[in-house]
Amino acid sequence: MRRCTAEPWIPDRRGSGGAGGSPPVALAAGMRHAVNYWVVIYRFAWGALLVLCAIGLILIFIPKINEMRELRERREAFEKETAATRDAIRERMIKLERFADDAAFVERTAREEGMIKTNEVLFRFPARSGDETTTPSPAGP
Repeated sequence: MRRCTAEPWIPDRRGSGGAGGSPPVALAAGMRHAVNYWVVIYRFAWGALLVLCAIGLILIFIPKINEMRELRERREAFEKETAATRDAIRERMIKLERFADDAAFVERTAREEGMIKTNEVLFRFPARSGDETTTPSPAGP
C-alpha cells in the first residue's frame, strides 16, 4: 500500500478556506514534477559540494603525508647511522681498555701496524715472481 505523506486538509478558523470549506487547489501535475526536480537538483548540489570538500581535504593532506613518510625514512637512516657509530665507539672502548691492561695486545697491535722495538732489525725481502701472494705490477707481466 502506498502511504500518503501530505497532511490532511484542515479548514482555516477564519473561514477563508473557500466557499463551503473546500480544500485548497491542488498543484497541477507539471508543477509537482518541477518541484521534485528542484529537490533532486538541491540534493545533488549538496552531494557534489560534500564530494568536492572531501577531495579538497585529501589534496591538502597528501603533501603532508608525503612529508611524514620522508621524515620517517630519514629518522630510520639516522637511527641506523647512530647504531653503527655506537658499535664503533663500543669496539674502540674495548680496545682502549685492552691497551691499558694487556701488554701483549699492545705489542701485537704495534707489530700489525709495522712498528718494531728499538733493538730489533727488520728485514724486508722483495716478492718472488712465482709467489701467489704477490700482486701484479700495474705495467703488467
